[in-house]
Order: sequence, then structure tokens, then C-alpha cells
Amino acid sequence: MVREVFQWGLRPRWFSADSWYSSIENLKFLRNQEVGFLVGLKSNRTVSTQPGRYEQVGEIGDIPEDGLVTHLKGFDFVKVFRTVAPDGDVRHYAVYEANPRQRSRINREVFKQVKELHWHIEQMFRTIKQVCTLESFFVRTARAVNTHVFCVLRAFQRRACWTRDGLIPSPYAIRKIIYLHAQRSFIGTVVA
Repeated sequence: MVREVFQWGLRPRWFSADSWYSSIENLKFLRNQEVGFLVGLKSNRTVSTQPGRYEQVGEIGDIPEDGLVTHLKGFDFVKVFRTVAPDGDVRHYAVYEANPRQRSRINREVFKQVKELHWHIEQMFRTIKQVCTLESFFVRTARAVNTHVFCVLRAFQRRACWTRDGLIPSPYAIRKIIYLHAQRSFIGTVVA
């Protein structure tokens, strides 16, 4: 899919993905296209903090707040950041700036900005799958599938607008409201 974006003629400045898409092949492709990236790293990815000595990124003791410049095995030098969620979940991210003159400007602020954009994309896909039921359809023809996908994207767009305008607190709220209304209606008909 990464390659398809470039075939469409789009030239992104940054690419963001979770660890599923952070293969060396994808990262080299992005470097060759002169595109910066923020990708998640599994804790067993191998990096070198000292020449000739590789270790797993999850085993690195101290990663400074502004990131650690390290060599990602099979790729190039990247800046690695570590985040710790309130529940204790530890994640690692590799940040690469395509422009060599701009690499020194990568710090915690830049990381936070790009990661926030990444998180918005993750939320969009999660909402489309969980709330707008993209994966729950029982049609087989191309036209019906296209119609379903269009309706899902339109439903997501409406929910995003309602959230932005303050009509609902989150895209998940409307689902809860509909379920509560349906349950109350059902209970009302059973009791009556």
C-alpha cells in the first residue's frame, strides 16, 4: 500500500505506521523516496548504540527524553523514542528525517507532533472498524461492497463532524445512545 500512494502521484512529507508496517524493505523504500517516517518498533528490533554491538531496542537501558540516535540493523541511523502509557505499556518508535540538514531538529516536540497525527489516524481506523462496522457486511458483489464502504465512510464523516461541533462527546457516544434507546424500547414493549 505504501507504494500505491506514490503510484497515485501523492508525495507525503512524513509516513506514520505501527510496527506491522516497519519492515526494513518499507523503510528503505521510504528513504529512497526521500520521505521521513515515524514507525512503531517491536521491542525485539535490533539496534546498535555502539559500533559493532547490537541489542534489542527493548533492552536499551536509558533512552533520553529527546530520543536516542542509533543504527537500526539493516537500515540506517534513526532516532528512537520510548513512551510509557499510564497502564505501564512500553512502546518504541523510530523517527527518520529524510532531509539530512533537518535531522538534528528531531526532538521530543517534533516526535509528539508527529505521534499525535499518527494517533488521530489510528483513532479514525478504529472508529471505522468498531463503530461504523466496516468489516460487518454480508454482500459479495463489487457494487454492493463499494456502496457499503461509501456508507461507512459517510457515517464516520458525520460522527466526526458531530464530535467536532460538540453535539456528541465522541464518535462512540451515538452508538451507546442508540443501544440504550433500543434496550429501553424493548423493555418497554416486554413489560407492557
